[in-house]
Amino acid sequence: MVLRGRGGKHGDIFWDNESYAIKHYLKMFSELASATLKQVADWFVWLASTLGKFNVNELRRADHEVHDIADGRYDGRIQKFQQGLTR
Repeated sequence: MVLRGRGGKHGDIFWDNESYAIKHYLKMFSELASATLKQVADWFVWLASTLGKFNVNELRRADHEVHDIADGRYDGRIQKFQQGLTR
């Protein structure tokens, strides 16, 4: 049995539209607070884990994924999602 995350075939925690929103708000908050994307990412993970009551594994995966989004590893998927919005 293959375990899939709620985000699809990659086993991700977040769907592509959520990754898009995370990246958008990471940029917005980092500009407002003059902080780095990684600092804002840490805050986002804390907020998500508090609101979502993540277990230890979900928290670890969400932290990794949000930092990957901040580092640009999801930019290709985000661009594909954005192109789908503009059609």
